[in-house]
Amino acid sequence: IILPLGIYQSWKATLHSEKMNALKHVLEPHQTRLKEATTQEEKLEAQQALFAAQKEHGISMFGGVGCFPILLQMPFFSAIYFAAQHTEGVAQASYLGIPLGSPSMILVACAGVLYYLQSLLSLHGVEDETQREQIKKMAYVSPITIVVFSLISPASVTLYWVVGGFMMILQQFIVNYIVRPKLRKKVREELAKNPPKASTFSTPSGRKDVTPEQPTAITSKKKHKNRNAGKQRSR
Repeated sequence: IILPLGIYQSWKATLHSEKMNALKHVLEPHQTRLKEATTQEEKLEAQQALFAAQKEHGISMFGGVGCFPILLQMPFFSAIYFAAQHTEGVAQASYLGIPLGSPSMILVACAGVLYYLQSLLSLHGVEDETQREQIKKMAYVSPITIVVFSLISPASVTLYWVVGGFMMILQQFIVNYIVRPKLRKKVREELAKNPPKASTFSTPSGRKDVTPEQPTAITSKKKHKNRNAGKQRSR
């Protein structure tokens, strides 16, 4: 159940990524405008323009990210965790000579390596440098989190994560070599039929200059005027 849902979720995220890459020349002016905005009003206008451009081209502002597969796993994970903690038969059982009732360093290492490999595989096919940098930064979060919780959890829980790591690697292979090429081809064909127009927007102009004038210039003019008036009176 979880694998098809995971593939579907990855399909949505990959479609969003491919659309963002293909429409980079359309969205980049709005993103640049948002970065260069100096006032709250300018930022709000730039955000609204960016969201409107994304909506116009069918790009979700949530990035195709969903939490349903994760929520679906929570009952299974909770059942395994409490069974390992409170069920005497599970706590005393073993798997391949590994006691399931206490932490196992072997399974901890396996879980960390598997989730790190899955993070590296997720970089495959990502062309946008910004997205690659974000994925690289997050590549250590999942493995470290899994390792920390595995160190304080029974081996049965860590075994669940190890199996989940294998499934995620399989899922990532399917996405990289089957799903992504098809979606990339589909997006390019759609844009070839309906090429997007580059976004244009007018920069704010005609603002009142509130910079104070140089007082020295005004003072000197007044002095010259007073001198001339004095000369005329003396004459």
